[in-house]
Amino acid sequence: EGRKEDMGGLSQSMTEDEGKTDDNMGAGGSLLRPPRRRRSCESPLPNPPGMNSPGGGGASPMRRVNKSGYKSEENLSDCGNGDELTSEFDEEELENIGRRREEVVTMVSRQQATVEIVWPARNEASFARGKKVLKTLGCDALSFTADDLVHLTLEIFLELGLPHRLNIPIEKMQRFILGVRDRMLDNPYHNWTHIFDVTQTVYSLGLHNNVLPTLTDMQCFALFVSAMCHDLEHPGVNNLFLIKSRSSLATLYNETSILEKHHSFRAFELMLHSNIDLLSGLSPEEYDGFREMVMSIILATDMARHSEYMRTLKGLTEPDRPEGAECPEVTSLFYMEILIKCADTSNVLKPFDVAKKWAMRVTDEFFLQGDMERANGMDVTAQCNRHTQSRVNLQKGFIDNVIGPYYKTVALFLPQMASIVSQIEVNRQTWDVYDDQMLVAELGNSYCPELPGLLNEGPMSLRVVTWNIAAVNNNPFEYW
Repeated sequence: EGRKEDMGGLSQSMTEDEGKTDDNMGAGGSLLRPPRRRRSCESPLPNPPGMNSPGGGGASPMRRVNKSGYKSEENLSDCGNGDELTSEFDEEELENIGRRREEVVTMVSRQQATVEIVWPARNEASFARGKKVLKTLGCDALSFTADDLVHLTLEIFLELGLPHRLNIPIEKMQRFILGVRDRMLDNPYHNWTHIFDVTQTVYSLGLHNNVLPTLTDMQCFALFVSAMCHDLEHPGVNNLFLIKSRSSLATLYNETSILEKHHSFRAFELMLHSNIDLLSGLSPEEYDGFREMVMSIILATDMARHSEYMRTLKGLTEPDRPEGAECPEVTSLFYMEILIKCADTSNVLKPFDVAKKWAMRVTDEFFLQGDMERANGMDVTAQCNRHTQSRVNLQKGFIDNVIGPYYKTVALFLPQMASIVSQIEVNRQTWDVYDDQMLVAELGNSYCPELPGLLNEGPMSLRVVTWNIAAVNNNPFEYW
């Protein structure tokens, strides 16, 4: 910041604002600012080095005229695009200007290409603790730091052997993992911890139900990349909110699977970025197949399609299906879609001490959306109304009416799920002895230390969420 380098008589300035993360973007920041992204390590995709623009407060005589060249305000004001030089200068001056211009371009290009990836140091005790439960539903993602989860995410890919068998350098996997983490906002629920939780649960359920051994390496890679990116850059509001607020995202995606299409778009934008280039080893045919799988798996997480999957599962499992009735085709892709749907709603499958922490997080995010709807004169979504809705009742209703029947049907399709589904019944019975006051008294703010004030009424409860109205109505390709 504010750094100047001598470039043979010409200087370059970095503006204080370019490439800089706003520390006020978190819960303690000003209203209408995005929540703070996690920045515990340097982003693998930094902004290109900035040049002071006219009036930008810098003393640099340089300004950018195109992507490949620069010209001096002082000496090249009449030189068109920088390639046409007037006769005001003699040959020696022209040669010196051209040489210095090449030095500037070379230096800028070198700076743009140099990206230092800071892969965080590994806490061996936490890593060993996580590795022991990595294949089980007993892994509590909320008990680990963001850096711990980075290492455990990579460990899943390594245990599957995917980088080796698909010839993907470990450094590229690290860049990709950091890129995903860097692009997750600090929402109460849809955040980096949720991304790891879903990815790890896919791993556990895929092994427990013997699905992973039936997949090809490319299918398996598509499944776990989808799990990592299924909520990429989630804004903390649902699709209905985007439609009601007339968001640019809703317009872009024609009000259908808005967030899921955006997650998929951002996933490929990240994977194809020149500093990551995760898919460079794929042939055109492999890329097309991989892309189709990832998009289908991510789109399966849209709860608006829940009844569609329920109908298909019932068609596959109902014992009284008429003889000769056509049975839906079961493909590897369908298995992967069912796995990620299970993982994305798996909080109810976890031990109650874990499940209740996620229940607090998801209801906080609901209520923050309701606060924003109320503040902006929108109809408040019923489940998002903190004044009339109960956290505990929301969990009971979700289990009784939505996810409980789904898991029971999945258990008929995947018999090994039966032993896991029993935990839902245990959790449901435990919720009967809880009320909101008891839940809040047990957890307080400790479950979400980076977002203070979420349990309070008033302006503090709006700090995390009021940015969305401004954010989602800007250009969806720019607002992040």
